[in-house]
Amino acid sequence: MDMSAAIETVLADHGVERSGEEGESGWHPAGEVVVRGGVAMNALDAPEMMFLEALPEGRHQVYLSYRDVPREPGEDRAAREVDAVALVAAGAGPQAVTEAEYQDEADDVNFVGEHLSALYCDAGRWAIGRALQEVSGVADYADHALAELRAQEASGVAHPVLSVVFDPESGANALIFPTCADVSSTILVGRDEAGEGVCVVWADFD
Repeated sequence: MDMSAAIETVLADHGVERSGEEGESGWHPAGEVVVRGGVAMNALDAPEMMFLEALPEGRHQVYLSYRDVPREPGEDRAAREVDAVALVAAGAGPQAVTEAEYQDEADDVNFVGEHLSALYCDAGRWAIGRALQEVSGVADYADHALAELRAQEASGVAHPVLSVVFDPESGANALIFPTCADVSSTILVGRDEAGEGVCVVWADFD
């Protein structure tokens, strides 16, 4: 079993149906996120953030599930959007992911972006959009990131994603990717027998 199948097994075990009828193209490795403290996945301009103290500090692997999205001519949206996100602890394999004990820790502040979202750690900053704006010097970072993702897509990148260090002192980075939703209704946090965090999956984007 590979990691993609392991994540799908976890979702299926918790009643998250993913039929792929909308052209879903599956899970893909998207790089790493440096975790210092809690971790969140939400829109850059989300009014509230939900940080999960789920995984130990370190560099952890991110997997993104993309789906193909039909577009009308001239419509301002990505041809592919992320419809689920998985953060897997460094060194954890598919068996550890499937054998972890999961709880759904979603609440009502899991705001997903209409055009893009970010996965990042707290690192002492609550507003990820402002942190990215400060470190880049770009006044409207969301528009800048959206243009970067569109440029990747136009150049033939099948799974567009940006990795931006927003806290040089700690090395904390944000992974930014195209989405179109209001909330993530399912957030599964998996821990091993010792209570150590193994995997977090955000799904059920509505």
